[in-house]
Amino acid sequence: MAVRALLFDIDQTLIDFSKTLENALTSTATYMRETYNIETDPLELQRTRDKVYQGRKDSQSSMLVIRRASFERVLQRHGITATHADDVLNAFCAIRFGKPHLMPDVISMLEQIPHHISIAAVTNGNSHPDQIGLGEFFDVVVKSEDFPFTKPDPRIFEAALRLLSIEEPSSTYHVGDSIKNDVAGAKAAGINSIWYNPKGEDSPLEIKPDYEIRGLLEIPALISELSVH
Repeated sequence: MAVRALLFDIDQTLIDFSKTLENALTSTATYMRETYNIETDPLELQRTRDKVYQGRKDSQSSMLVIRRASFERVLQRHGITATHADDVLNAFCAIRFGKPHLMPDVISMLEQIPHHISIAAVTNGNSHPDQIGLGEFFDVVVKSEDFPFTKPDPRIFEAALRLLSIEEPSSTYHVGDSIKNDVAGAKAAGINSIWYNPKGEDSPLEIKPDYEIRGLLEIPALISELSVH
């Protein structure tokens, strides 16, 4: 069957989220020290965010709302009014979204995808292709914070298929780095899975992807081969 659509995870698939977040937190800690004379560090900022998230994970709060609330806590902990949280959040977002670390060969790979193939992002995170310089390549973006479910729930993949007007899941391939969220989730929705495994690790679960790649530039050739069969 001809390939009609490609779905992509974003964090740790299209962008190096760990490095991007580390840089954003480091920059934010520097901003807080220089602006408010607060001695903090990325570890404190992230631990505070995680505590806020644990208290709100069932509330449908967006990730930026949670991040802002965590900055409020850090400011208050150091005796600074929480009203400055918006400025801190802006400093964080300037790096988090303004200077993302793309995975190797992302743009080259996307440029080689044939134009007749639709492309969608399906993410549990809050990175958006428009924010990270990849918006021109994507037809649809599905973020779990806009739905009452997250990957690996097959419904989030089904939402992408509906938005792309794809009726046959087997004509679609999903690329992601997580065996649980991406591979298992896609397979549950009847979508072919492509495991992005740059380090060549063993699967942590008894779940086998339909295809496995080490580098993103393998995707255009794989899609071309699949389209012939």
